[in-house]
Amino acid sequence: MSSHHFVKEGQEPALLIAEALSFELAEPLLEWAPLVVVCDAALDEVLHWGIKIDVVLGKATAIHTLQDKLMEQAPVKILSYQPGEDPLENGLHFLIASKNTAVNIMTSSVKDTLHLTKNFPQIQIVLMDHDRKWSLHAHPFEKWVPAGTSLIIHPNDPSQKFTFTGLTSEDELVTASTDGLITIKSDIIFWIGESL
Repeated sequence: MSSHHFVKEGQEPALLIAEALSFELAEPLLEWAPLVVVCDAALDEVLHWGIKIDVVLGKATAIHTLQDKLMEQAPVKILSYQPGEDPLENGLHFLIASKNTAVNIMTSSVKDTLHLTKNFPQIQIVLMDHDRKWSLHAHPFEKWVPAGTSLIIHPNDPSQKFTFTGLTSEDELVTASTDGLITIKSDIIFWIGESL
């Protein structure tokens, strides 16, 4: 008897590849066959990965070039953006309109992307760079971790206050003092960066 997992379309997090950091980082995210959205800057590298691309975010001036590159991927939806527009914002608008509730975004520019959550509260955003996964928390963050585990906290407001259980704090870096349950609390939302 085989075991199969069924996930309704749109319930698994979409994958938005702003930068093609590595196939090894993307591979576990592809397990559930999510909707794959790729920014034009990452397209050539992602095409080398040999994965199915569903949507490409491309400069309006380069649509014909993109269509040629994507012939073997058909059908692919190409969403154009104008100079000065943020392709990630266009991608998030598309995902929300497509009824996606969550997205993993691969980017090396995490700090420059954190602001997006303020504009898109209706979709759960997880950011991934080369070595960390960043997630947004509105409620206390609780997790069992081994001693020495380090997390980075990025406040949503410079004067934001935090309370910690099981952690020592040094600026935005917090470290578990012992094996066990850690807790991070604040009155407003905050980002946590965990090592991959």
